[in-house]
Amino acid sequence: MTAWIFFGVALAAVLTWFRSGSDRFAPGRVFLVIWTTAIGLASLKLSYYQHEWSAYSWIVLLTGTAGFLAGVLAVNLSFVNRPRYSIAACRRAVAGTPINEELFFRAVVALCALYLLAYVLEVAIMGYIPLFAARPDRARIDFHVFGLHLLVNLMPVILLLVLEYVVISRSRRGRKWLVAAGGFLVALSFFLLLQRFYFVFWGLMALAFLYYASSILTFRRLLLLGSGFFGLLYVIKSFRVAIYVQNYIHVVSRMKYSVDYAAFSEPYMYIVMNFENFARSVERLEHFTLGYFTGDFLFAMVGLKHPLAEYFQIVDRPFLISGYNTTPFLWTYYYDFGIPGVFLIPLIVGAVIAYVYHRVRTHPSLFTAGLYSIAFGIMALMFFTNLLTMLNTFINIAVWLVIHRLVVRPAPVREGAGAA
Repeated sequence: MTAWIFFGVALAAVLTWFRSGSDRFAPGRVFLVIWTTAIGLASLKLSYYQHEWSAYSWIVLLTGTAGFLAGVLAVNLSFVNRPRYSIAACRRAVAGTPINEELFFRAVVALCALYLLAYVLEVAIMGYIPLFAARPDRARIDFHVFGLHLLVNLMPVILLLVLEYVVISRSRRGRKWLVAAGGFLVALSFFLLLQRFYFVFWGLMALAFLYYASSILTFRRLLLLGSGFFGLLYVIKSFRVAIYVQNYIHVVSRMKYSVDYAAFSEPYMYIVMNFENFARSVERLEHFTLGYFTGDFLFAMVGLKHPLAEYFQIVDRPFLISGYNTTPFLWTYYYDFGIPGVFLIPLIVGAVIAYVYHRVRTHPSLFTAGLYSIAFGIMALMFFTNLLTMLNTFINIAVWLVIHRLVVRPAPVREGAGAA
């Protein structure tokens, strides 16, 4: 019964997408659809690893979810009387953003070259490429050289900048092909590392950017792009688990349904076990870490992350179920500050993301569309992990901001002009 309540809320939110003038990428609507669908799936309890959640687990989960949505709602209300652009007008404004194309071209090419140099050095130091290793599933986890790997993990923002240049630039076609070729080399080389997560992150950012910057995303094209993208993820997965017997994941996941439907086991477990880990952990947690995980990226940057964890005996992921090691973004703030943190920090995060969204609708430009694309990618993955605490995320955002400060010429736009 619980599952169908959440599915009903998700369906109601999806139906609002079909209203005239509805923005399908508005943060509150997207967050609500993703989270109610994921919680509904978790409530089906299709694996023996899943358990019934306590009342306290439900209270913490719904408090955090409500906090994020309250932040979005508060900002939505503050913008309710402000004129805004229609989606079509946003696209024209973003496409018409004046930029320094020469600097943009050089910056993107330089980033591609920097990535490839770091990649080659990392492969040389490690002595292998995960795809061609004897144990690709293990090799992909062990493959990293600190410093160099931060540069290699710039892949999402490099591909976003490549996409921005190809869509927005009005320069010679030869330059667009050169930039696209650089992006292809980055994507292909990263594919050899067998890391799906950053492809998903980039795919979500690209989806949002194309929606606000062009009219490319027709339903047919979206279907084709989605099929190709998920096909890529499936190919990566097939390399990672090729050494295992067929239906291995279904068996080790202890699914309650027939092996005939084993193809659904991995995606189901990827979605629901985050919430199972969360519900299990909040029931058992006795001590809070007072900001250690919220400031993870800062401590990692200054080299204090591991010394602090060792000194205070902080366990990164306590109370995990089997081999599943992810939790929703709410866990970070509950682990640090308890119920006040799990409400207040998502409230602030929701408000910031909603504010960036409304900047796209009231001041559309390449900068605001790109910034919301990044925020959208982070938000869409919050059910799975917390990108806001990762050093890689902040390095990606910092690089993107620096490039945009260099290439986007100041061009103040009158608020609401061209709104429909």
